[in-house]
Amino acid sequence: MNFSKRVNRMLFLLLIVVNIVMRYPLAAHEGGMDGFFMHATAYQLIIHEQGHWLIHPYSYLGFYPLSYPASMPFLLGSITTASFIDVELSVLLLGMVMGILSAFSMFMLLREMKKDDMLCFLGAILFSTSPLFVTFSAWQASSRLLFMGLLPMFCWLLIRCRSIINARNYILLIIPLTLAVLASHRLAITLFLLIIAFFVSNIVQSMIKMGTKSTIRFQATHTVIRWSSPFAIMAIIFGLLFFGIGDISQALNIDISSEYEVGAFFVGTDTLSIALNIIVSLFGRAGILLPFAVLGIFILMWKKNKTQVEYFIIASLLALTPFISVRTYGIYAILVFLTIFIAYGLNFFLEFIGSRKKQMLASLVFLLVTSMVFSNMMTVRWTAGENNWMSEDQYETGLFLRYEADAATISPGGDDTARAIAISGNPDIHTRQDLMISAGWIEPADFLVRPIGSSELSFSTDTLFIITNNYEKPIINILHSSIVMEDIQNLFKKYDIQYAVEDNSLPGGYRGYGNEYQHPDVIFYSLHGNCYRTFNNGEQSIWFMIAD
Repeated sequence: MNFSKRVNRMLFLLLIVVNIVMRYPLAAHEGGMDGFFMHATAYQLIIHEQGHWLIHPYSYLGFYPLSYPASMPFLLGSITTASFIDVELSVLLLGMVMGILSAFSMFMLLREMKKDDMLCFLGAILFSTSPLFVTFSAWQASSRLLFMGLLPMFCWLLIRCRSIINARNYILLIIPLTLAVLASHRLAITLFLLIIAFFVSNIVQSMIKMGTKSTIRFQATHTVIRWSSPFAIMAIIFGLLFFGIGDISQALNIDISSEYEVGAFFVGTDTLSIALNIIVSLFGRAGILLPFAVLGIFILMWKKNKTQVEYFIIASLLALTPFISVRTYGIYAILVFLTIFIAYGLNFFLEFIGSRKKQMLASLVFLLVTSMVFSNMMTVRWTAGENNWMSEDQYETGLFLRYEADAATISPGGDDTARAIAISGNPDIHTRQDLMISAGWIEPADFLVRPIGSSELSFSTDTLFIITNNYEKPIINILHSSIVMEDIQNLFKKYDIQYAVEDNSLPGGYRGYGNEYQHPDVIFYSLHGNCYRTFNNGEQSIWFMIAD
């Protein structure tokens, strides 16, 4: 179904408004946990005007020791510097922009498959408002946001390069975008599977074209394949989910039982419980309209004279389906393709009742509103509670550290103090190791590396090199020693460590991923009786680290 230019403009405007509303802040400050590490790294980039941890080409991709994918902190730092706003506001702005950009990218991607305005708008709004994508783009700076948001654009540019003439026009776009996606998250290694799927789909289409012109027997065989392929595709997908779990787990070196043993409705390590937990997990992340994806697979597979783009989408879904077995990250890569099939199935359903326009419009509005309400409910469920969002007291602590205590700190780690440290922009002893390089606490010459062997590679591998020596010894000595020791005071001077930050409700302890850990490092036992408290807002305290 196609619309007039005026209707299209109104729908584009509605798409922008919906994406902004879906990401309207639910709290006074940014949330998440991984995003605060990005926040702190962006501050260090702004302060030092370079990334000191980029000591090897693989450091940009996060595959070198003491490094992390560089796209998100560099992007946040660039937005902050160019717009003269705080990093926290840059995170909010980036999430809204990525929501809008992903919607338009999905529209263009589906436009390559079929010149159908309804289909394209359905895919755009379903992807940009899916529960998983909204969660990571609603005032969070997780690097997964960039990976998911840029993936539709990558697929669109890859498709546009399917001919030599188009490749010349788009090569200057796809190369930097590919590098940006690869440097967004280590999961971006799945891009190579998409590239392989692209070439395979091109070969398959060429072979079918050649065979169609040759014999009647081939045409008959092709008809049989076309009618049986939807069932074969569904059998492969459900086979991978239900019966191939053990093989997938072994191949990817993942304990899938622990990944999906406990779900929202089912608990168990048997195949049925794990498979049901996978399906429920997909519902929670892709949206409540997920059943339309099954219909979409049948519609696309039954279609005559499929294009190379359609073969590419089918091949990509099959290539990425095994990664669903990785609960934490698998869905991020497959969400784009699930949404495409959901859009196809929903579009077919609407066309089926298209003769009754009132019923079609009512069904469309009802389904889309239900989908967005469900997405909002899931987002609130995942981000609800004070443990996800930075509190006013934590923000106040960070501001005090930034403007009144401009020096390195010691904290017990955990979610709460990490937020204050991120706002301060100062290095902390429990910060990520790449920031320790930026602070000068670790020098590249301090650690020795060797390449990992082929037997050590797995889906969980996050580096191509392994450190072979104990490079953290001075830092560990600080944590495991009393504050009154002369050697520790000398280390404080060496690393410019002057303050300690702790939560008043957990002196020396910390909270992490919803749990409380009340086993402080040795140095925190000697903190209260030997140091001066210079700040206390009720929730957190700051201690001056000079022994009395």
